[in-house]
Amino acid sequence: MARTNRRLLTAAAHQNSALLRLPCELLREIFMYYDNGTKETKRWLASIATTCKALQPDVEAVLYRTVETLYMFKHLNMFYRGVAKEPHRATAVRSLRVVAWTSSASIKTTLKRLFKQLTGLVHLKLIAQDTEMYNMLLDVPFQLCTLVAGGSCSSYPPRFEDILARHPTLRMLNFYFPLGESGEAVGASNLTIARPDILPNLQKLIINTSLFSMSRLQYAYPKVTHLCIGKVTHDDVNRAITLFGTNLVSFKLFRSIGPQCTDSCYWPTSMLQNKRLPKLLQLEVVDVYDREDVLPGDPEYIPVVPGLSKSCPALQKFIWSVDSDLMDDLNVYLGDPSDDRTLMDEYALMLFRAFRTLQRVGFVDQSDKTGAYENFAYGEVYFRSRGRIRLREYGVVSGLTEWYDVPHNDLASVGCVYVSGAYLACA
Repeated sequence: MARTNRRLLTAAAHQNSALLRLPCELLREIFMYYDNGTKETKRWLASIATTCKALQPDVEAVLYRTVETLYMFKHLNMFYRGVAKEPHRATAVRSLRVVAWTSSASIKTTLKRLFKQLTGLVHLKLIAQDTEMYNMLLDVPFQLCTLVAGGSCSSYPPRFEDILARHPTLRMLNFYFPLGESGEAVGASNLTIARPDILPNLQKLIINTSLFSMSRLQYAYPKVTHLCIGKVTHDDVNRAITLFGTNLVSFKLFRSIGPQCTDSCYWPTSMLQNKRLPKLLQLEVVDVYDREDVLPGDPEYIPVVPGLSKSCPALQKFIWSVDSDLMDDLNVYLGDPSDDRTLMDEYALMLFRAFRTLQRVGFVDQSDKTGAYENFAYGEVYFRSRGRIRLREYGVVSGLTEWYDVPHNDLASVGCVYVSGAYLACA
């Protein structure tokens, strides 16, 4: 990389006039191509900007496109001074993350002035202690597509719905605020999201239901196709499906399994009983168990769920993330261990039988992360190929990307599942 960078610098020095005649759009594409996000590359780009003033606006358009988290007033103030001095820097900013753990007047004033400069901002993560900081979003020159809001505020922003109305271009919304002494978010009793005139383009919604119950969401925003809800109760799941089930394409939920759950709760498909999600392509369930209680239900009993096959007629990907204890239970052999059939195999087989469009099933051990990215983990992967379902014994399971290309091998077009070298009838 360093050798390539030096070669480009040398070429620029000898062919300066030709390089400068390129359109600015092409120059920025070139610099973006070499920007891999590392500090080394950032320093290399910064050296170009300081060496050649003619290229400075195009290089800085790349450097300032995504601004990393600004934690302290010192960093916030330095950044504001930089964009105020060179207006092209401000217009280049597309993504910004601000964490304001203090609420001094100087921070508020600087942040308000900064927002006035960022005419092209579309992605904002604002974690603040003072709800007044969110009111700044009512009078800004930009229109957000992504908003992540939260922090240690003493209450919910009182004008939260007005803020959402001010940004009708929002396509992703994620908000979370702290718990109060009563066990719910402070000020939650006074906050609902019910206005039908807001969020007309919202596609992805992320909510921690222990901080904001689904019952406080009172309007089914029609364009929501991706939903992620955390620490859900049975009522939260039912409410979410009632509001958004018709159009959901991706559904991820974190369940808390404890003594309040019935035996059937052990299996994530139990929540699909007599439900209807006609467009759902991906379902991801992350289960969190109360360590003080015995896992509920008999793991050797897989209940029959009424209406399961009709619940998700388009489902293609199913992910179940569990702790290591439950993963051990799922790996229990059924009958003779020489048959290589486990409880996990049996459940996967049931899923493929129930959902004829299902292509991939992943069982993830939460304790076995790759360490690289939050959304990647190791697990057992089953996939369908030309009428057969095969087990990829161990691999990376991701809810964001395809796990594996479906192999095009010459298998007979008979419905079956491949488990540790053996095929089982699936049809």
